[in-house]
Amino acid sequence: MKSILLASVSAFAFAGAAAAEVSFGGSASASYNTIDGVSTSVTLDAAASLAGDWTLSTSISMSDDGDWSTGSVSMTDGTSTLTFGPNHAFGAAGLDDEDEDDETADLSLSTTLGGVGVTATMDDAVDGNTEIGVTMSAGGADIEAGFVAAGADAGDFRLGLSTSLSGADVEFNTSSVGGDTSWEASLGMSVAGADLSFSTDDSGDYDVGVSYAMGDLTVSAGIDETPGNYTVGIDYAMGGVGVSFSTDQDSAWEASVSYSEGAISFTAAFDVDGLGAIEGSYDMGGGAVAMFGMIDTNTSYVGLEYDLGNGAALTASYATADIDSDDYAVGYAEGGTVAVSFDF
Repeated sequence: MKSILLASVSAFAFAGAAAAEVSFGGSASASYNTIDGVSTSVTLDAAASLAGDWTLSTSISMSDDGDWSTGSVSMTDGTSTLTFGPNHAFGAAGLDDEDEDDETADLSLSTTLGGVGVTATMDDAVDGNTEIGVTMSAGGADIEAGFVAAGADAGDFRLGLSTSLSGADVEFNTSSVGGDTSWEASLGMSVAGADLSFSTDDSGDYDVGVSYAMGDLTVSAGIDETPGNYTVGIDYAMGGVGVSFSTDQDSAWEASVSYSEGAISFTAAFDVDGLGAIEGSYDMGGGAVAMFGMIDTNTSYVGLEYDLGNGAALTASYATADIDSDDYAVGYAEGGTVAVSFDF
């Protein structure tokens, strides 16, 4: 089955490039969960080396629920890239439309001309926008600009500037979306060993912050546009031990302690409402790592993650609720789960 699939993909994606050197790779995973049952997914990546240092690449994703994705097809020589299919989220102008935050371009071309990076994208699925983006450095400043040249959002633009002036890092960004123009600016610098920051925007909001390191101890403080709206914090790190504490004008404090030495790692976080999370791991050697944790006193988990080598891994876990890896050390599904994955 594998040889038939690869031959079919090769014939489809690289017809007419029989003389090219074609390579394949990808990943596959399968899992069994006591609540959701069995699930599998496979991603196949293919690339062909063409004449003139050009490379043609594509990918195909498949899962057991019938979800197929052919991704995009790209050609690149390391300097210029032409891509067909969904790519460049928000288009070359870099304008994030909150009402269409999953919108992507259908065709894009990027290259470098005289030290200036230029990207053009076209979207024929939603707004029919043609967008241009430019990046460059001039006079010690990094400049980014983007505008919508045609389509439903024609006239929208974005401009960003960052530079260093007398030891201070300065950034300024402005954009216009649907006729609404906004801007924001920030400044960061060090004075007498203290790191200072300031930011503001067109609404008049501002934030001021300062931090000062004294050996293993760092003290920080900040205030925003509301009088008396402040935060203060202390961080301490020595060897494998770390401690932090912060609070604000409402006494909404947060604290954490961590320890990492040899095979053991441990973190505990607390706040004004009680326990945040206790998480830890123990390296058992031979590629096996034991994981454990308790979150908000209502959710707990244990897991064993085993590196099988050559891009393969085995995971066994049990969790009392779904756990998001963006917020915690692991990403486990509710119930018992056994999963295998490998790259090829």
